Amino acid sequence: MKPVKIFVYGTLMPTQGNYDFFLRGFTNSEKRATVTGELWEHNGIPMVVHGDDKIEGYVVELKHSWQLYVIDRLEYGYNRVMRDVKLDAGGSDQAYVYMFAKHTAKSIGAEPTGRTRYAT
Repeated sequence: MKPVKIFVYGTLMPTQGNYDFFLRGFTNSEKRATVTGELWEHNGIPMVVHGDDKIEGYVVELKHSWQLYVIDRLEYGYNRVMRDVKLDAGGSDQAYVYMFAKHTAKSIGAEPTGRTRYAT
């Protein structure tokens, strides 16, 4: 079975709280990477929408495919989309990215952050 990879850019990054609860000890690798999009936020919750910026985050390879369904529950409302990601160490990969449609983000009151990295 092909390894399952996700691109994390918010609370699931290794430096954030949800990483400890959902991913610590359950990954094969974590690599710094970027994905093309725009970083938006609503009530402190980050979301990526389609755009031209380079959003910073990590490609995380999950140890177990069932973890994807757990993350799907956490990311309820987001669309899980396979995207090309650029690895900071060089090269590229493909990973699932949890994204919002821009019109949906606007409808819930989200706004562009103007940043390329999630910061708390």
